[in-house]
Amino acid sequence: MTKVTLTNSFHGTRVTVIVPDIYAARGQDEVWQFIQRRADRIDATPADKARLRRVWKALCGYRDCTCGVVR
Repeated sequence: MTKVTLTNSFHGTRVTVIVPDIYAARGQDEVWQFIQRRADRIDATPADKARLRRVWKALCGYRDCTCGVVR
């Protein structure tokens, strides 16, 4: 597992998440997609869903914003 920092240049925010090593080397877009896929799975745990909410709120948090969250 590796720590990766996701950033949103539009809002000037950042958050650090822990992901499997294979995703860390692929860049922040892949990490963001990994977090979204984990939370959207049928067998997603409450922790997976909470991580998606935490990351989204840390990077953007505005319900009607179209910044793209990870940029």
